[in-house]
Amino acid sequence: MRVMALRAARLRHRNRGRSLFCKQHLPRVSPFNKTFDDEKEDMEQKTARLTVLIDPTKKDAFEQLCASQDVTPSQVVRQLIREYLEKHGATYANQPQNTNGTPE
Repeated sequence: MRVMALRAARLRHRNRGRSLFCKQHLPRVSPFNKTFDDEKEDMEQKTARLTVLIDPTKKDAFEQLCASQDVTPSQVVRQLIREYLEKHGATYANQPQNTNGTPE
């Protein structure tokens, strides 16, 4: 409730003189009782962007190879990162566990 009160106050400040009950100013709520802003924050915690500079000809070849194998470049890079971390014994928070309970 406090969050809704803060949002209402923010809307009042931003929309001086306009009705708070106008459709465009009502907070949008998902079916699971979360606002879309909350869902965006959750998503931002789940993924991070990695920018890689690469030679354009290698990039084109990589994208063509990925397309021919029906995978996205992002999927391939994520797999390479997982394999590199595993190879070097690095641990991280959401690391998959194998059947005996030790990190893979």
